[in-house]
Amino acid sequence: MCIPKCEPTGECRTYRSYALQSDELLCDMKSRDAVVKVAVQYPASAKPVFVGHYWLSAKRPAILTDNVAYLNLSVAKGGFLCAYRWHGEQKLSNDNFMWVSEQQ
Repeated sequence: MCIPKCEPTGECRTYRSYALQSDELLCDMKSRDAVVKVAVQYPASAKPVFVGHYWLSAKRPAILTDNVAYLNLSVAKGGFLCAYRWHGEQKLSNDNFMWVSEQQ
């Protein structure tokens, strides 16, 4: 069932509000209260983390938050082979992505 992204109070309680992804979600499924009680956002002060394995799609690599970068952009499905040049920075930058497309 699709519902608005946020409650009338402005508080977001959908699975989309907890997701870190580049792909567009077509529907906001309301999250259960049990999920909301235990869900913890990755802290902005935490060390940068690089994730993959979910075959997201995007026109180009981009960070998901200041300290989260996604590196699997579906080269096997016509996307990109992607890497990030990390120099120890806490705040990640889109300028540090390197990639090639499947067609190259």
